[in-house]
Amino acid sequence: MVALIVLLMSSTASAQSRDYVWWEGEHPTRHTFPASSAFEPEDSAERDVLSGGDWLQTDRAAGARVSYRVRVTTPGVHQLWVRKFWKHGPFRWRFGRDAWRTCGREITLADSVTLRTHVVANWVYLGEVDLPAGDAVLWVEMLPDAGPAAFDCWLLTRSPFVPNGKLRPGQVTGRSNPGYVPFEVGADDFAPTDLDLRRINHDRAGDQGFVIPQGSGFVYDQTGEEARFWGVNLGIEPPDDTSRAYLSRRLAKLGVNLARFHKPIWREHPSDIDEERLERTILGVESLADEGIYSVLSFYFPLWLRLHEDDRFEGYDAEKPPFALLFVDRTLQREHRAWMRALLTTPSPRTGRTLAQNPAVAAVEIQNEDSLLFWTFSPYDNVPASTTHKYEEAFGRWLVRRYGSIRGAFDAWGIQPGDVRGDDLSRARVGLYAAGFLTDQEWARQSRHPQRASDQLAFFLDLQSAFYRETARYLREDLGVRCSVIASNWTTADNAVLMPVEKLSNAVTGTMDRHAYFSGRHEGEGSSYSVRTGHVYEDRSIIGESIPAVARPEYGDAPHMISEYGYPFPNRARAESVFLAAGYGRASGLDAVVFFSIGTLDWERQLDKFSAFSPAVVGQFPAASLIFRQGLVREAPLVVTEYLSREDLLAFRGSRLARPADLDALRAVGPRANDPMDPSSLMEMAVLLGRARIVPGAEASRLVLADEFRRQRPRDGWITSINGELLVSPRERVAVIDTPRAQGVCGTLMGAGLIRTPLAVFDIDNAYGSCLVVPLDGRPLVESERILIQAISEETNYNWKTERDEDGGLRIESVGTMPVQFREIRGRVTLRLGTNRLRLTDLDPNGRVVRERSSRDGVVTLSPDVLYTVVEPIR
Repeated sequence: MVALIVLLMSSTASAQSRDYVWWEGEHPTRHTFPASSAFEPEDSAERDVLSGGDWLQTDRAAGARVSYRVRVTTPGVHQLWVRKFWKHGPFRWRFGRDAWRTCGREITLADSVTLRTHVVANWVYLGEVDLPAGDAVLWVEMLPDAGPAAFDCWLLTRSPFVPNGKLRPGQVTGRSNPGYVPFEVGADDFAPTDLDLRRINHDRAGDQGFVIPQGSGFVYDQTGEEARFWGVNLGIEPPDDTSRAYLSRRLAKLGVNLARFHKPIWREHPSDIDEERLERTILGVESLADEGIYSVLSFYFPLWLRLHEDDRFEGYDAEKPPFALLFVDRTLQREHRAWMRALLTTPSPRTGRTLAQNPAVAAVEIQNEDSLLFWTFSPYDNVPASTTHKYEEAFGRWLVRRYGSIRGAFDAWGIQPGDVRGDDLSRARVGLYAAGFLTDQEWARQSRHPQRASDQLAFFLDLQSAFYRETARYLREDLGVRCSVIASNWTTADNAVLMPVEKLSNAVTGTMDRHAYFSGRHEGEGSSYSVRTGHVYEDRSIIGESIPAVARPEYGDAPHMISEYGYPFPNRARAESVFLAAGYGRASGLDAVVFFSIGTLDWERQLDKFSAFSPAVVGQFPAASLIFRQGLVREAPLVVTEYLSREDLLAFRGSRLARPADLDALRAVGPRANDPMDPSSLMEMAVLLGRARIVPGAEASRLVLADEFRRQRPRDGWITSINGELLVSPRERVAVIDTPRAQGVCGTLMGAGLIRTPLAVFDIDNAYGSCLVVPLDGRPLVESERILIQAISEETNYNWKTERDEDGGLRIESVGTMPVQFREIRGRVTLRLGTNRLRLTDLDPNGRVVRERSSRDGVVTLSPDVLYTVVEPIR
């Protein structure tokens, strides 16, 4: 045990207010940290990130000690927070002679601001302490395995605290680059406001029963009412009841009614259940339910798992993810079931109810992003020999059932064993092609034996279907799960020929799920998951270039959802992800769309690769969630149905409707398919004109086209949906929503000139932007008494700097720092509501009044510094 040395400060941190005490980490009395280390700030930009311009830091913290004396002016229970270097430097701490408490490595990071690559400052909540008025001594001891560590500042507070980088409670920087507006939002007190959409959620999630699949959608099993969800992935686990309640209320206010918990529940060893994370998950579900938000549980992703040979997983080490292992390995399947049992049958410490019994859980996901039909299935490579042999033996048994013997299979194929690595009849093993050989690539067709490949595809279909069917049975019959079950959400190596097979295997659980990302070129070390100085990227809009990632054919008569969706940063077109999800997502029949990802307790202070809690993404939720959830855009009619027989699927005849995968660089293991928009192709346009459906496993293959679909053609350069509510111009790169209860434009707006709809004229001066007009009272716009105009342009970090490179890309010279900022919004919206007299109220992101204005000519000039304006027609 580390010996305790009591260190006292010669100076005392004083209270800045009755509610909090703040002191700098780099100003202790005495300490045993070294004078300098590799983590000290290197320049003025890095010093600017830190409170006081510095932090107490070391690259060898083990055994180091420090103490602080603070003066508490108001006695009582306080929250203790520390701003530190990521998860590095676990330590124990206490005030006075209280019991020691530990801050380990598995902690929740409440926000994140980068000094430089791999060096970030994060706020961490340590817990509650009951302190009397007067001086109090905080003792800190680094644990023996501490490694590097750094402390920027500390906070004791009696009020709810929303971390905001180096800023103290209530502070803002007020700084932005020319032409931009700082997005600095204080803590929300949730006072009544027009912007609060908590009202459209249930009083409590689960009040109407479990969410179950019924036909092509979700319903609540007690009432039969349609269930449709606008959601977010949670990359943060709020550390205490206050933080959980705050985040839940904040999300509900923005129109969110679904959150996806996407975390492992084991520690380093798969059999070691993380009890703390498990409890945080259970309490998190319950906190969200209090605000009418349902939950999806995602607990297994191969990239999270680090297996070792001494754990009975031959061929694996920390560098080899166990892709495809779950389908055939009994040991991993037992672990998988143990995780499900722990997650779903552990009683809540608050209510005693398990998550299996809790109707606030909308769905349980069996696995995330894995399949036998993706590029990662490569025998003796990604799949080590030990696991490959299991597949070879399973394939041999499958062939015996089909042909009577393995030799009979080779006789039927007309070939001798040995043309594929792994053929070994003495061990009853039959080799398998890598997934790439099952694609429609010319090289694949030339390299494979057609009947052998067809049988392998049938084997994969049967194996995946059986695993998902049996796991779903275990969930329902053994664990008592009553909500929806998701098999997987992954794509394939060739969606035209393999995705219908993949979805046929997923169909056994009754719910279809997928992921959808869109990004431009982003190159440089670590660019698939981070944003760094020196990276090169391109801004890219999907509008007019390709089919929106949210608009894809349905598979069968089942609910469809996207459990991960987003436009990774940097990309000036990020706002269109929300606009298109609201419009084309709703029209295409999506039942849930879940944005990736929320990694902070409140708005992002600095944008990174997958930041979603930002003005251009979550900031666009209010109007978009109303459109999606309240049906302000109608679900489109079914215009194309493609029936595909099992025989044709297994003969690699494929689909005319299936679309290439929507992958970002992090997920694109194989070649990324080109998916250009071709307005001359009627089949290409199916999902822009109406709903399209693929029915795999039908009795016979056939294509059924609605009459109105056959007659549809682009007019005046616009592709217009059959019901006339959605339009896109490939030439102008603009998308339009035009319904009685929703009007909107998005895209490269400056060059598009005036965009006229029956109820509005949009004249936007931003080179890129989005603008939506929706009723806040649910009425048609011409009757509405309160209308929301929501607008956004581009977003970035303060002091973000780029330089054009020789290939037309943008080279990042500086990733910038806090605060997030958005380009000033410039333009006008003329409303045609039967009256030109309008009362206008500009609102900040919390819904507080910024200014009040009026219009006498029906023209609403967009305020450059706000995202939301409430319009009250004076009739």
